[in-house]
Amino acid sequence: MPPDDRCQLTDLTEQFGQPAPWQVTGPVTRGRQGPRPARRQGARLLLALALCGLAYGIAASQGLVIAVCLMLAGLAGQLMDRGRVRRPRPATGRR
Repeated sequence: MPPDDRCQLTDLTEQFGQPAPWQVTGPVTRGRQGPRPARRQGARLLLALALCGLAYGIAASQGLVIAVCLMLAGLAGQLMDRGRVRRPRPATGRR
C-alpha cells in the first residue's frame, strides 16, 4: 500500500475511532477456544425431545416411535460431538 493511501486510511480510522486494519490490536494468536455453548443448544434440545419421545414410545409400546427417537438421539449425539477429529482409515493394501 502506498504511503499516501496509508496516511489517508489512518486519518479516516482516527475519525471513526476504530483501529487501522493493519494494526494488531489484540493477541496475535487467537486460538479457537472451543465451541460456544449456544452452538450446542439445538443439539441439547433435540436430545431432550428424543429422550422424552423414547420414554413415551416405551411406555406406549410404539415401535416406530422408539425407532425414530433412537435415530434422533443418535443425530443429536453427532451434533454435540461435531468438533472431534476422525482418524483416517488404515490402508488395507488392496486396490
